This record gives sequence, C-alpha cells and structure tokens, in this order.
Amino acid sequence: MKKQEGRSCAACKFLKRRCIRGECVFAPYFGADEPNKFAKVHKVFGASNVTKILTDVPHDRRQDAVNSLVYEADLRLHDPVYGCIGAIASLHHTMLHLQNDLLLAQARLAAARPPPPPPLPLPDPSDIDHASAAFFDSIDHDHRLGELDAAVAPPPPPPYMDVAEFDLAFDQFSPLRFP
Repeated sequence: MKKQEGRSCAACKFLKRRCIRGECVFAPYFGADEPNKFAKVHKVFGASNVTKILTDVPHDRRQDAVNSLVYEADLRLHDPVYGCIGAIASLHHTMLHLQNDLLLAQARLAAARPPPPPPLPLPDPSDIDHASAAFFDSIDHDHRLGELDAAVAPPPPPPYMDVAEFDLAFDQFSPLRFP
C-alpha cells in the first residue's frame, strides 16, 4: 500500500508522533486509512512490543506477522479469556461433530446397501473327464443349463441389521459422545 506525501500512518497518528517516511516500521503495514487496525494491536500488545516483533521478523515475513497480530488482537478483544485458543477449540469441536456425522452417514449407507452377490464360479474344463463330457453333450442344452444353475446357486444373503439397531450398536462403540 503506497503512502501519500505528508500523511502519517495509522500507528503514528494513534501515537501522536511524526511519521518519518522510510524510517517508520509501522507505515508499510498500518496505512492511514486503517486506524482501527493499529488501535486493536496496540491495545493488546503495546506499540513497543509490536515494534520489537516487527524488527525481529525478516522483511519478507512482516506482512504475515502483522496479519497474525491483527487476527490475534481481534480475537483477544472479542474473547478476553481464551482469545485465539477459544476459536481453535471451537473449530476443533465442530470438526469432531462433522467427523462423527460423516461416520454415522457412511455406516447408515453401508447398512442400507446390500452387498453385491458373489461371482459365479466357472467350471474348470480340465476337471471334466471324457465320459462326463459325452454325457453332457447328449443332454438337451436348455436342460443342462438349468441343472448347472441349480448346482452353483449362490448362498442366501445374511440377515441385515435394521438401521435403528445399527445406530444403537454404532453409538455403543463410538469414542465421541455428544449430548
């Protein structure tokens, strides 16, 4: 952000001192049009601490440091007890709720969808001896298919758990318990 000639930065205006262009540590980061930005940071950290932080940080990382200071100061003013840790804890709590909801939805989806039937095994041609092959060749083709289908019918599917029963079973083992 470019500074106009003769205009002090927000930090120098707030501190009621002269802003010397090129020497002011605050000028590139606290423009004249953002007085509340520096006021929040000053209220939480103090001008001398912000000056020390900015001089200790390399030039290419100073904008990130200022953004972090502004964010932390804003959260500290909003929540004086927990500050940014309160925001992190709130986001973490929301994430745990969403993970639990996702697991529950996936479990319900798995319980509602029947498993695909197993593939039918194909007979191995080397297992059929010549006498059996001659016997099968002599039988009517449609009749032979009916016998093969009955011989290799898949087993009946296992009984499925009702979704309500599954919810109770899932909640029983879930490490996340919410009221």
